[in-house]
Amino acid sequence: MWPFSKKPASEEPARASGPPPAFAMSCALDLGKGPLPLFPLLMAEDWKRAPTQVARPIIVGPRLPGIPLVAMVHLIPEPGGGNPNRAFIRTERVESIGKTVGDFEKEALHNLALRPASWKVESPIPNVKIASVTDDYLAAERILDPAFLAKGQALLGSNHLLVGVPGRHRLYATALDEVMKDKTALLAFKLWNESEFATSGDAKTTPHLFMVLGGKINSIAEIAPA
Repeated sequence: MWPFSKKPASEEPARASGPPPAFAMSCALDLGKGPLPLFPLLMAEDWKRAPTQVARPIIVGPRLPGIPLVAMVHLIPEPGGGNPNRAFIRTERVESIGKTVGDFEKEALHNLALRPASWKVESPIPNVKIASVTDDYLAAERILDPAFLAKGQALLGSNHLLVGVPGRHRLYATALDEVMKDKTALLAFKLWNESEFATSGDAKTTPHLFMVLGGKINSIAEIAPA
């Protein structure tokens, strides 16, 4: 295998062939066309939800505006493709099948990790190498998937990432240690993420960047303007 210093990878290696792993279905919902697995879904802070809809902040502690929420949903396929409809989980549903919110979230995260998605490394802005995920409706939710983030770390040659999830279908990451050495590159990535957020319309999630250490969200990066 080539060291990253000699031959950086541009894309995640192809997945092995064979049938995909089965989703966990103990919290599945059947609307008459077969059981629907459970997944996490990032929602903007100002999401107007029913009082009993299950959701939590993506990170606890920071008293900043714009912290996205992690909800849980069943995705209902649309005939002919396109974005799915969403059946959000409420506490009544959790209690009706004798489960806990923790049980639901554990299953949702397990199922997320089984969805097909891949990293692609590009340099859309000067001097900043960005690993992006844009090939799945739940791309942004991969910030909750430590094993998937570890693949991004390997592609960028860094154990520490700066990650943006500005909207549905998109996650962007860069090597934290590299941009911390270059204020211009750091601000360029920040502005890139904010631009993506601004153009996400109803699919916006958050303009914040997250520091990811060892595959897990550590904190929000508060970056002062130039």
